[in-house]
Amino acid sequence: MGTYLQGVQSIIPSLQPHDNGLNVVANLLQLKQSQYDSNYKSLNKFYGQYYYADLTRKDNIEKRDNTIKQIDFDLKRIAGLDLSLEQNVQQAMQVFRPFYEDTSLMKDMAWTKNFNNTLGSAEGLNKSTDLKQKEQYWDEGIQALQYKRKEFMEATPEEAMSFENPVYTPYVNVQKKSAEIFKDSGISMDISDTDGKYIIRQKNGDILTEPLSKLLQSQLSADPMVKAVYDTKAYLNRKKFAAANAEKFGGEKQAEMKYLEDAYGKMKKATEARHADYQDSSKAYDAKIEDIKKQINAKGKDPILERQLKQYESNKQINDEVLASLSEQVERFNNAYSSSGNTSTGWHNPYKDINTLRYIVDNSMSNDLFSDDVMIAASELSKRGMVRDVKADPFAIIEMRHANRMAEINKQAYYDKYDYDGQLKTKKSSGGKKTNTTNNSNDNNSGNSPFNPIVPNIAPPVPEPNPNTGGNNTNTGGNNTTPVKKDSWGRPEGSNWYGWDPDKGKYTEGKNKGKNKLPIKEGPKV
Repeated sequence: MGTYLQGVQSIIPSLQPHDNGLNVVANLLQLKQSQYDSNYKSLNKFYGQYYYADLTRKDNIEKRDNTIKQIDFDLKRIAGLDLSLEQNVQQAMQVFRPFYEDTSLMKDMAWTKNFNNTLGSAEGLNKSTDLKQKEQYWDEGIQALQYKRKEFMEATPEEAMSFENPVYTPYVNVQKKSAEIFKDSGISMDISDTDGKYIIRQKNGDILTEPLSKLLQSQLSADPMVKAVYDTKAYLNRKKFAAANAEKFGGEKQAEMKYLEDAYGKMKKATEARHADYQDSSKAYDAKIEDIKKQINAKGKDPILERQLKQYESNKQINDEVLASLSEQVERFNNAYSSSGNTSTGWHNPYKDINTLRYIVDNSMSNDLFSDDVMIAASELSKRGMVRDVKADPFAIIEMRHANRMAEINKQAYYDKYDYDGQLKTKKSSGGKKTNTTNNSNDNNSGNSPFNPIVPNIAPPVPEPNPNTGGNNTNTGGNNTTPVKKDSWGRPEGSNWYGWDPDKGKYTEGKNKGKNKLPIKEGPKV
Protein backbone atom coordinates (compact mmCIF):
# COMPACT_ATOMS: atom_id res chain seq x y z
CA MET A 1 0.00 0.00 0.00
CA GLY A 2 1.41 3.25 -1.00
CA THR A 3 2.34 5.88 1.43
CA TYR A 4 2.81 9.55 0.90
CA LEU A 5 5.48 11.37 2.66
CA GLN A 6 4.39 14.49 4.31
CA GLY A 7 5.61 17.71 2.50
CA VAL A 8 6.72 15.95 -0.69
CA GLN A 9 4.89 16.86 -3.86
CA SER A 10 4.25 14.35 -6.56
CA ILE A 11 6.31 14.60 -9.85
CA ILE A 12 4.69 13.77 -13.15
CA PRO A 13 7.27 13.75 -16.05
CA SER A 14 6.35 15.63 -19.30
CA LEU A 15 6.68 14.08 -22.75
CA GLN A 16 9.62 15.38 -24.89
CA PRO A 17 9.53 15.21 -28.74
CA HIS A 18 12.43 13.57 -30.60
CA ASP A 19 15.26 16.07 -31.57
CA ASN A 20 16.69 15.15 -34.97
CA GLY A 21 19.46 17.97 -34.92
CA LEU A 22 18.04 20.12 -37.71
CA ASN A 23 18.74 23.33 -35.76
CA VAL A 24 22.37 22.40 -35.48
CA VAL A 25 22.49 21.66 -39.18
CA ALA A 26 20.79 24.97 -39.97
CA ASN A 27 23.28 26.86 -37.86
CA LEU A 28 26.17 25.11 -39.54
CA LEU A 29 24.77 25.84 -42.98
CA GLN A 30 24.26 29.49 -42.03
CA LEU A 31 27.84 29.68 -40.86
CA LYS A 32 29.11 28.10 -44.07
CA GLN A 33 26.99 30.47 -46.14
CA SER A 34 28.29 33.49 -44.23
CA GLN A 35 31.85 32.32 -44.81
CA TYR A 36 31.15 31.77 -48.48
CA ASP A 37 29.49 35.15 -48.91
CA SER A 38 32.30 36.95 -47.08
CA ASN A 39 35.02 35.24 -49.08
CA TYR A 40 33.13 35.70 -52.34
CA LYS A 41 32.69 39.39 -51.60
CA SER A 42 36.40 39.74 -50.87
CA LEU A 43 37.35 37.96 -54.08
CA ASN A 44 34.83 39.98 -56.07
CA LYS A 45 36.21 43.21 -54.61
CA PHE A 46 39.72 42.03 -55.35
CA TYR A 47 38.72 41.22 -58.92
CA GLY A 48 36.94 44.53 -59.44
CA GLN A 49 39.90 46.43 -57.96
CA TYR A 50 42.08 45.23 -60.82
CA TYR A 51 39.59 44.74 -63.61
CA TYR A 52 37.93 48.15 -63.23
CA ALA A 53 40.91 50.08 -61.90
CA ASP A 54 41.72 53.46 -63.53
CA LEU A 55 45.12 53.46 -65.18
CA THR A 56 47.04 56.25 -66.93
CA ARG A 57 49.81 54.58 -68.89
CA LYS A 58 48.91 52.76 -72.10
CA ASP A 59 51.39 49.93 -71.49
CA ASN A 60 49.79 49.16 -68.15
CA ILE A 61 46.28 49.26 -69.59
CA GLU A 62 47.28 46.74 -72.25
CA LYS A 63 49.03 44.61 -69.66
CA ARG A 64 45.93 44.59 -67.45
CA ASP A 65 43.62 43.61 -70.31
CA ASN A 66 45.95 40.80 -71.47
CA THR A 67 46.29 39.41 -67.96
CA ILE A 68 42.51 39.26 -67.50
CA LYS A 69 42.19 37.28 -70.75
CA GLN A 70 44.86 34.85 -69.62
CA ILE A 71 43.21 34.11 -66.25
CA ASP A 72 39.70 33.93 -67.68
CA PHE A 73 39.60 30.09 -67.43
CA ASP A 74 40.79 30.16 -63.84
CA LEU A 75 38.17 32.78 -62.98
CA LYS A 76 35.41 30.47 -64.31
CA ARG A 77 36.82 27.57 -62.29
CA ILE A 78 36.81 29.71 -59.14
CA ALA A 79 33.07 30.15 -59.50
CA GLY A 80 32.57 26.39 -58.83
CA LEU A 81 34.73 26.23 -55.72
CA ASP A 82 33.41 26.13 -52.20
CA LEU A 83 34.62 29.49 -51.06
CA SER A 84 33.61 28.74 -47.52
CA LEU A 85 36.78 26.68 -47.28
CA GLU A 86 39.92 28.65 -46.54
CA GLN A 87 42.10 26.52 -48.82
CA ASN A 88 39.85 27.32 -51.78
CA VAL A 89 40.03 31.02 -50.97
CA GLN A 90 43.82 30.89 -50.92
CA GLN A 91 43.79 29.04 -54.21
CA ALA A 92 41.49 31.67 -55.73
CA MET A 93 43.77 34.45 -54.55
CA GLN A 94 46.65 32.94 -56.51
CA VAL A 95 44.79 33.74 -59.71
CA PHE A 96 45.33 37.47 -59.09
CA ARG A 97 49.03 37.15 -58.41
CA PRO A 98 50.03 38.56 -61.84
CA PHE A 99 48.27 41.78 -60.83
CA TYR A 100 49.57 42.53 -57.36
CA GLU A 101 53.09 41.29 -58.07
CA ASP A 102 53.46 43.70 -61.02
CA THR A 103 55.03 46.81 -59.42
CA SER A 104 54.55 48.95 -62.54
CA LEU A 105 50.85 48.12 -62.62
CA MET A 106 50.44 48.77 -58.91
CA LYS A 107 52.32 52.11 -59.22
CA ASP A 108 50.04 53.19 -62.05
CA MET A 109 46.94 52.23 -60.08
CA ALA A 110 48.05 54.15 -56.98
CA TRP A 111 49.28 57.20 -58.93
CA THR A 112 46.10 57.45 -60.99
CA LYS A 113 43.92 57.09 -57.91
CA ASN A 114 45.81 59.91 -56.17
CA PHE A 115 45.58 62.06 -59.30
CA ASN A 116 41.81 61.64 -59.55
CA ASN A 117 41.35 62.43 -55.86
CA THR A 118 43.61 65.50 -56.08
CA LEU A 119 41.92 66.78 -59.22
CA GLY A 120 38.50 66.31 -57.67
CA SER A 121 39.49 68.19 -54.53
CA ALA A 122 41.01 71.04 -56.56
CA GLU A 123 37.94 71.43 -58.74
CA GLY A 124 35.82 71.35 -55.60
CA LEU A 125 37.53 74.51 -54.39
CA ASN A 126 36.01 76.45 -57.27
CA LYS A 127 32.53 75.32 -56.23
CA SER A 128 33.04 76.02 -52.53
CA THR A 129 30.86 78.59 -50.76
CA ASP A 130 33.72 79.36 -48.38
CA LEU A 131 35.51 82.43 -49.76
CA LYS A 132 38.90 81.44 -48.29
CA GLN A 133 38.74 78.05 -50.01
CA LYS A 134 37.46 79.52 -53.25
CA GLU A 135 40.43 81.92 -53.35
CA GLN A 136 42.77 78.91 -53.46
CA TYR A 137 41.46 77.85 -56.88
CA TRP A 138 43.18 78.93 -60.11
CA ASP A 139 43.18 77.56 -63.64
CA GLU A 140 46.97 77.33 -63.78
CA GLY A 141 46.92 74.88 -60.87
CA ILE A 142 44.57 72.56 -62.80
CA GLN A 143 46.69 72.92 -65.95
CA ALA A 144 49.80 71.92 -64.01
CA LEU A 145 48.04 68.73 -62.83
CA GLN A 146 47.09 67.85 -66.41
CA TYR A 147 50.68 68.37 -67.60
CA LYS A 148 51.92 66.14 -64.76
CA ARG A 149 49.51 63.42 -65.89
CA LYS A 150 50.79 63.75 -69.46
CA GLU A 151 54.40 63.48 -68.27
CA PHE A 152 53.58 60.33 -66.30
CA MET A 153 51.81 58.87 -69.32
CA GLU A 154 54.75 59.51 -71.69
CA ALA A 155 57.57 58.58 -69.31
CA THR A 156 59.55 55.36 -69.65
CA PRO A 157 58.62 52.51 -67.24
CA GLU A 158 61.76 53.23 -65.21
CA GLU A 159 61.01 56.98 -65.03
CA ALA A 160 57.37 56.33 -64.14
CA MET A 161 58.38 54.34 -61.08
CA SER A 162 60.12 57.40 -59.62
CA PHE A 163 57.26 59.84 -60.24
CA GLU A 164 55.97 61.63 -57.19
CA ASN A 165 52.26 61.71 -56.45
CA PRO A 166 50.54 64.71 -58.06
CA VAL A 167 49.95 67.69 -55.78
CA TYR A 168 47.69 70.67 -56.39
CA THR A 169 49.23 74.07 -55.65
CA PRO A 170 46.74 76.37 -53.88
CA TYR A 171 46.73 79.91 -55.22
CA VAL A 172 48.22 82.68 -53.07
CA ASN A 173 47.40 86.33 -53.78
CA VAL A 174 50.84 87.97 -53.55
CA GLN A 175 49.43 91.48 -53.93
CA LYS A 176 47.16 90.94 -50.94
CA LYS A 177 49.93 89.46 -48.81
CA SER A 178 52.22 92.33 -49.82
CA ALA A 179 49.65 94.84 -48.58
CA GLU A 180 49.48 93.01 -45.24
CA ILE A 181 53.28 93.06 -44.86
CA PHE A 182 53.38 96.76 -45.77
CA LYS A 183 50.74 97.57 -43.18
CA ASP A 184 52.30 95.47 -40.41
CA SER A 185 55.84 96.77 -41.01
CA GLY A 186 54.87 100.44 -40.87
CA ILE A 187 57.72 101.19 -43.27
CA SER A 188 57.90 104.80 -44.46
CA MET A 189 60.47 107.30 -45.70
CA ASP A 190 60.41 111.09 -45.29
CA ILE A 191 63.29 113.01 -46.89
CA SER A 192 63.88 116.74 -47.32
CA ASP A 193 66.49 118.08 -49.73
CA THR A 194 67.33 121.35 -51.46
CA ASP A 195 68.42 122.23 -54.98
CA GLY A 196 69.81 125.60 -53.90
CA LYS A 197 66.57 127.46 -54.45
CA TYR A 198 63.80 125.25 -53.08
CA ILE A 199 63.39 122.82 -50.19
CA ILE A 200 61.78 119.66 -51.54
CA ARG A 201 60.15 117.31 -49.05
CA GLN A 202 58.96 113.90 -50.17
CA LYS A 203 57.30 111.19 -48.14
CA ASN A 204 57.04 107.68 -49.63
CA GLY A 205 56.60 107.44 -53.40
CA ASP A 206 59.61 106.56 -55.56
CA ILE A 207 62.07 106.83 -52.67
CA LEU A 208 60.22 103.99 -50.87
CA THR A 209 59.88 101.62 -53.82
CA GLU A 210 63.35 100.05 -53.56
CA PRO A 211 63.48 99.37 -49.80
CA LEU A 212 59.85 98.21 -49.81
CA SER A 213 60.48 95.80 -52.68
CA LYS A 214 63.42 94.30 -50.82
CA LEU A 215 61.33 93.95 -47.65
CA LEU A 216 58.60 92.14 -49.59
CA GLN A 217 61.14 89.89 -51.30
CA SER A 218 62.75 89.02 -48.01
CA GLN A 219 59.51 88.01 -46.28
CA LEU A 220 57.52 86.52 -49.15
CA SER A 221 60.40 84.39 -50.44
CA ALA A 222 60.43 82.59 -47.07
CA ASP A 223 56.78 81.53 -47.52
CA PRO A 224 56.68 78.00 -49.08
CA MET A 225 53.14 78.50 -50.39
CA VAL A 226 54.21 81.62 -52.30
CA LYS A 227 57.24 79.82 -53.71
CA ALA A 228 55.04 76.90 -54.81
CA VAL A 229 52.82 79.27 -56.80
CA TYR A 230 55.74 80.74 -58.76
CA ASP A 231 57.34 77.33 -59.22
CA THR A 232 54.08 76.23 -60.82
CA LYS A 233 54.04 79.30 -63.07
CA ALA A 234 57.62 78.63 -64.20
CA TYR A 235 56.77 74.97 -64.87
CA LEU A 236 53.77 76.00 -66.98
CA ASN A 237 55.87 78.47 -68.99
CA ARG A 238 58.22 75.66 -69.99
CA LYS A 239 55.47 73.16 -70.83
CA LYS A 240 53.40 75.67 -72.81
CA PHE A 241 56.43 76.75 -74.85
CA ALA A 242 57.27 73.14 -75.69
CA ALA A 243 53.69 72.39 -76.72
CA ALA A 244 53.34 75.55 -78.81
CA ASN A 245 56.69 75.14 -80.64
CA ALA A 246 56.81 71.36 -81.03
CA GLU A 247 56.19 71.52 -84.78
CA LYS A 248 58.79 74.25 -85.26
CA PHE A 249 61.63 72.34 -83.56
CA GLY A 250 60.67 68.80 -84.50
CA GLY A 251 58.97 67.65 -81.32
CA GLU A 252 58.13 68.71 -77.78
CA LYS A 253 61.40 67.40 -76.36
CA GLN A 254 63.43 69.41 -78.86
CA ALA A 255 61.30 72.52 -78.24
CA GLU A 256 61.74 72.10 -74.50
CA MET A 257 65.51 71.87 -74.90
CA LYS A 258 65.51 75.07 -76.95
CA TYR A 259 63.57 76.77 -74.17
CA LEU A 260 66.07 75.54 -71.58
CA GLU A 261 69.01 76.67 -73.71
CA ASP A 262 67.70 80.22 -74.16
CA ALA A 263 66.49 80.56 -70.60
CA TYR A 264 69.77 79.32 -69.15
CA GLY A 265 71.82 81.91 -71.02
CA LYS A 266 69.51 84.75 -70.03
CA MET A 267 69.16 83.80 -66.40
CA LYS A 268 72.91 83.42 -65.91
CA LYS A 269 73.60 86.94 -67.22
CA ALA A 270 70.63 88.43 -65.38
CA THR A 271 71.56 86.82 -62.08
CA GLU A 272 75.15 87.99 -62.31
CA ALA A 273 74.00 91.54 -63.15
CA ARG A 274 71.54 91.60 -60.24
CA HIS A 275 74.20 90.24 -57.91
CA ALA A 276 76.58 93.03 -58.95
CA ASP A 277 73.86 95.66 -58.45
CA TYR A 278 73.09 94.45 -54.95
CA GLN A 279 76.79 94.38 -54.11
CA ASP A 280 77.10 98.01 -55.23
CA SER A 281 74.03 98.92 -53.17
CA SER A 282 75.52 97.22 -50.12
CA LYS A 283 78.76 99.19 -50.49
CA ALA A 284 76.81 102.42 -50.99
CA TYR A 285 74.83 101.75 -47.81
CA ASP A 286 78.08 101.09 -45.92
CA ALA A 287 79.55 104.38 -47.10
CA LYS A 288 76.42 106.34 -46.22
CA ILE A 289 76.14 104.73 -42.79
CA GLU A 290 79.79 105.48 -42.09
CA ASP A 291 79.34 109.12 -43.17
CA ILE A 292 76.30 109.60 -40.92
CA LYS A 293 78.14 108.06 -37.97
CA LYS A 294 81.00 110.51 -38.47
CA GLN A 295 78.55 113.41 -38.53
CA ILE A 296 76.95 112.19 -35.29
CA ASN A 297 80.36 111.84 -33.64
CA ALA A 298 81.30 115.35 -34.75
CA LYS A 299 78.02 117.12 -33.96
CA GLY A 300 76.73 115.00 -31.12
CA LYS A 301 73.23 113.56 -30.89
CA ASP A 302 70.99 114.68 -33.72
CA PRO A 303 67.47 113.19 -34.02
CA ILE A 304 67.37 113.69 -37.77
CA LEU A 305 70.74 112.01 -38.36
CA GLU A 306 69.89 109.17 -35.99
CA ARG A 307 66.62 108.55 -37.80
CA GLN A 308 68.41 108.52 -41.16
CA LEU A 309 71.03 106.15 -39.77
CA LYS A 310 68.33 103.76 -38.59
CA GLN A 311 66.64 103.83 -41.98
CA TYR A 312 69.86 103.16 -43.87
CA GLU A 313 70.82 100.30 -41.53
CA SER A 314 67.39 98.72 -42.00
CA ASN A 315 67.63 99.07 -45.78
CA LYS A 316 71.10 97.55 -45.80
CA GLN A 317 69.92 94.54 -43.81
CA ILE A 318 67.15 93.87 -46.30
CA ASN A 319 69.54 94.41 -49.21
CA ASP A 320 72.08 91.96 -47.79
CA GLU A 321 69.44 89.25 -47.28
CA VAL A 322 68.57 89.39 -50.98
CA LEU A 323 72.28 89.55 -51.82
CA ALA A 324 72.89 86.32 -49.91
CA SER A 325 70.19 84.56 -51.94
CA LEU A 326 71.70 85.84 -55.20
CA SER A 327 75.17 84.72 -54.10
CA GLU A 328 73.85 81.17 -53.71
CA GLN A 329 72.39 81.28 -57.21
CA VAL A 330 75.64 82.55 -58.72
CA GLU A 331 77.58 79.85 -56.92
CA ARG A 332 75.15 77.24 -58.26
CA PHE A 333 75.78 78.51 -61.79
CA ASN A 334 79.55 78.38 -61.39
CA ASN A 335 79.68 74.92 -59.79
CA ALA A 336 77.08 73.12 -61.89
CA TYR A 337 79.13 72.33 -65.00
CA SER A 338 79.89 68.73 -65.85
CA SER A 339 81.25 66.65 -68.72
CA SER A 340 77.88 65.32 -69.87
CA GLY A 341 77.15 64.75 -73.56
CA ASN A 342 75.39 66.95 -76.06
CA THR A 343 71.63 67.13 -76.30
CA SER A 344 69.56 66.52 -79.41
CA THR A 345 69.69 70.20 -80.35
CA GLY A 346 73.48 70.28 -80.36
CA TRP A 347 73.68 72.50 -77.28
CA HIS A 348 75.94 71.32 -74.49
CA ASN A 349 73.95 70.67 -71.33
CA PRO A 350 76.01 72.16 -68.46
CA TYR A 351 74.47 69.75 -65.93
CA LYS A 352 74.56 66.02 -65.34
CA ASP A 353 71.02 65.32 -66.51
CA ILE A 354 67.97 67.00 -68.01
CA ASN A 355 66.06 67.03 -64.72
CA THR A 356 68.77 69.10 -63.04
CA LEU A 357 68.70 71.58 -65.90
CA ARG A 358 64.91 71.79 -65.68
CA TYR A 359 65.11 72.45 -61.98
CA ILE A 360 67.72 75.20 -62.36
CA VAL A 361 65.88 76.96 -65.19
CA ASP A 362 62.46 76.69 -63.55
CA ASN A 363 63.84 77.93 -60.25
CA SER A 364 65.42 80.98 -61.89
CA MET A 365 62.28 81.70 -63.92
CA SER A 366 60.27 81.40 -60.71
CA ASN A 367 62.49 83.99 -59.04
CA ASP A 368 62.14 86.37 -62.00
CA LEU A 369 58.35 86.11 -62.05
CA PHE A 370 58.28 86.59 -58.30
CA SER A 371 60.54 89.66 -58.48
CA ASP A 372 58.40 91.25 -61.20
CA ASP A 373 55.23 90.90 -59.13
CA VAL A 374 56.99 92.18 -56.02
CA MET A 375 58.18 95.30 -57.87
CA ILE A 376 54.64 95.95 -59.10
CA ALA A 377 53.29 95.58 -55.57
CA ALA A 378 56.04 97.78 -54.11
CA SER A 379 55.45 100.50 -56.71
CA GLU A 380 51.73 100.59 -55.96
CA LEU A 381 52.07 100.40 -52.17
CA SER A 382 54.81 103.05 -52.04
CA LYS A 383 52.31 105.64 -53.26
CA ARG A 384 50.18 105.22 -50.15
CA GLY A 385 50.57 108.25 -47.92
CA MET A 386 52.73 109.94 -50.54
CA VAL A 387 53.46 113.62 -49.93
CA ARG A 388 55.53 116.00 -52.08
CA ASP A 389 55.97 119.55 -50.81
CA VAL A 390 58.08 122.27 -52.47
CA LYS A 391 58.81 125.60 -50.80
CA ALA A 392 61.38 128.33 -51.23
CA ASP A 393 64.64 127.98 -49.33
CA PRO A 394 64.84 131.00 -46.93
CA PHE A 395 68.61 131.20 -47.38
CA ALA A 396 68.18 131.24 -51.16
CA ILE A 397 65.65 134.06 -50.79
CA ILE A 398 68.13 136.12 -48.76
CA GLU A 399 70.89 135.44 -51.27
CA MET A 400 68.69 136.38 -54.22
CA ARG A 401 67.54 139.59 -52.56
CA HIS A 402 71.15 140.50 -51.84
CA ALA A 403 72.16 139.84 -55.45
CA ASN A 404 69.30 141.93 -56.79
CA ARG A 405 70.15 144.79 -54.42
CA MET A 406 73.81 144.73 -55.43
CA ALA A 407 72.81 144.79 -59.08
CA GLU A 408 70.69 147.89 -58.47
CA ILE A 409 73.55 149.54 -56.62
CA ASN A 410 76.01 148.76 -59.41
CA LYS A 411 73.60 149.98 -62.03
CA GLN A 412 73.02 153.23 -60.18
CA ALA A 413 76.75 153.66 -59.63
CA TYR A 414 77.35 153.20 -63.35
CA TYR A 415 74.84 155.83 -64.42
CA ASP A 416 76.12 158.19 -61.76
CA LYS A 417 79.47 158.20 -63.60
CA TYR A 418 78.53 157.60 -67.27
CA ASP A 419 75.85 159.00 -69.50
CA TYR A 420 73.59 157.01 -71.78
CA ASP A 421 76.10 157.35 -74.61
CA GLY A 422 78.67 155.46 -72.59
CA GLN A 423 80.80 158.57 -72.04
CA LEU A 424 82.13 159.84 -68.74
CA LYS A 425 79.94 162.56 -67.39
CA THR A 426 81.58 166.05 -67.29
CA LYS A 427 81.24 168.42 -64.39
CA LYS A 428 81.66 172.13 -64.17
CA SER A 429 84.93 173.43 -62.69
CA SER A 430 85.11 176.27 -60.22
CA GLY A 431 85.67 178.62 -63.18
CA GLY A 432 82.48 177.47 -64.82
CA LYS A 433 84.23 175.31 -67.47
CA LYS A 434 83.32 171.66 -68.04
CA THR A 435 86.01 169.30 -67.00
CA ASN A 436 86.45 165.79 -68.34
CA THR A 437 86.69 163.48 -65.37
CA THR A 438 89.01 161.15 -67.26
CA ASN A 439 92.19 163.10 -66.29
CA ASN A 440 90.97 164.19 -62.88
CA SER A 441 93.65 163.26 -60.45
CA ASN A 442 90.99 162.55 -57.79
CA ASP A 443 89.21 160.00 -60.03
CA ASN A 444 90.13 156.54 -58.77
CA ASN A 445 89.00 154.96 -62.02
CA SER A 446 91.52 156.84 -64.22
CA GLY A 447 93.22 154.37 -66.56
CA ASN A 448 90.93 151.52 -65.43
CA SER A 449 87.79 150.07 -67.00
CA PRO A 450 85.04 152.70 -67.32
CA PHE A 451 82.80 150.16 -65.56
CA ASN A 452 82.69 149.07 -61.93
CA PRO A 453 84.23 145.72 -61.04
CA ILE A 454 80.73 144.24 -60.88
CA VAL A 455 79.23 145.14 -64.25
CA PRO A 456 75.46 145.62 -64.31
CA ASN A 457 73.60 143.13 -66.46
CA ILE A 458 72.98 145.65 -69.20
CA ALA A 459 74.69 146.53 -72.45
CA PRO A 460 75.45 150.27 -72.49
CA PRO A 461 74.13 152.09 -75.52
CA VAL A 462 76.86 153.28 -77.86
CA PRO A 463 76.57 156.28 -80.21
CA GLU A 464 76.55 155.71 -83.91
CA PRO A 465 80.10 155.86 -85.35
CA ASN A 466 81.31 158.91 -87.15
CA PRO A 467 83.04 157.61 -90.28
CA ASN A 468 84.60 160.99 -91.06
CA THR A 469 86.13 162.12 -87.83
CA GLY A 470 85.86 159.04 -85.66
CA GLY A 471 84.14 161.27 -83.04
CA ASN A 472 84.46 164.97 -82.17
CA ASN A 473 85.02 164.70 -78.45
CA THR A 474 88.28 166.10 -77.13
CA ASN A 475 89.99 165.68 -73.84
CA THR A 476 89.64 168.95 -72.01
CA GLY A 477 90.79 167.75 -68.65
CA GLY A 478 93.26 170.31 -67.19
CA ASN A 479 95.11 172.42 -69.78
CA ASN A 480 95.70 169.50 -72.21
CA THR A 481 93.81 170.19 -75.42
CA THR A 482 95.22 167.22 -77.40
CA PRO A 483 92.31 165.32 -79.04
CA VAL A 484 91.84 161.76 -77.80
CA LYS A 485 91.89 159.16 -80.57
CA LYS A 486 88.72 157.11 -80.67
CA ASP A 487 87.46 154.16 -82.66
CA SER A 488 84.46 154.20 -84.96
CA TRP A 489 82.19 153.61 -81.96
CA GLY A 490 83.47 156.67 -80.14
CA ARG A 491 85.52 154.72 -77.58
CA PRO A 492 89.02 155.92 -76.56
CA GLU A 493 91.75 153.76 -78.03
CA GLY A 494 93.75 151.80 -75.47
CA SER A 495 90.92 151.85 -72.91
CA ASN A 496 89.20 148.79 -71.57
CA TRP A 497 85.95 147.89 -73.26
CA TYR A 498 83.04 145.70 -72.42
CA GLY A 499 80.76 144.37 -75.14
CA TRP A 500 78.92 141.53 -76.74
CA ASP A 501 81.09 138.95 -78.49
CA PRO A 502 78.93 137.11 -81.05
CA ASP A 503 81.54 134.36 -81.43
CA LYS A 504 81.50 133.52 -77.72
CA GLY A 505 77.84 134.33 -77.26
CA LYS A 506 78.44 136.47 -74.16
CA TYR A 507 79.66 139.88 -72.95
CA THR A 508 83.44 140.08 -72.76
CA GLU A 509 86.02 142.60 -71.61
CA GLY A 510 89.35 143.52 -73.17
CA LYS A 511 91.60 146.25 -74.54
CA ASN A 512 90.24 148.51 -77.26
CA LYS A 513 92.79 148.53 -80.07
CA GLY A 514 90.83 150.89 -82.24
CA LYS A 515 89.23 148.13 -84.31
CA ASN A 516 85.49 147.99 -84.74
CA LYS A 517 85.41 144.42 -83.56
CA LEU A 518 82.64 144.17 -81.03
CA PRO A 519 79.44 145.88 -82.13
CA ILE A 520 77.64 146.29 -78.85
CA LYS A 521 74.47 147.40 -80.54
CA GLU A 522 74.11 143.88 -82.04
CA GLY A 523 74.05 142.28 -78.59
CA PRO A 524 70.87 140.86 -77.06
CA LYS A 525 68.47 143.41 -75.62
CA VAL A 526 68.34 143.52 -71.83
